[in-house]
Amino acid sequence: MLAQHRRIVLVLAISAAVVLSIAAGAILLLRPSVEMRVTDVGMVPDSPQVGMTEVHVQLILRNVGSSQAHFAWFTLFAYDPATGSLFDTWAHMEVRLNPGETRTFSETANVTGHPSGVAFTMKLFPGQAPSWETSLEPDRPMTWTG
Repeated sequence: MLAQHRRIVLVLAISAAVVLSIAAGAILLLRPSVEMRVTDVGMVPDSPQVGMTEVHVQLILRNVGSSQAHFAWFTLFAYDPATGSLFDTWAHMEVRLNPGETRTFSETANVTGHPSGVAFTMKLFPGQAPSWETSLEPDRPMTWTG
């Protein structure tokens, strides 16, 4: 009788482990994952008399995960990498991406002077997760996983 109880306990323990591993796997597989990159970055100076430069950038977000990604809002910061001076910020609210969906955001800023370069920082505020921040380099994707 004692051996039979041990077998029952062993079967229950193995069953519980299988159920937990399936549940954990499902949770991990259903996490959103968004690839982001800046591309088509351009700086177009006006005439030297005007003293302005127009900064162009496209931000591309692509959901590479298996569930919908939701951002309450996100902000893209453009700044001078040499001085740290902020050029502009662009914010978008209530962005949802279904699995496989890609969204492109075209941004433009007018900057005083003629800076030698531009750098970008992205700050995400997901709907149900902690905020996340990263630097973005042109044509080098970064991936956020919820």
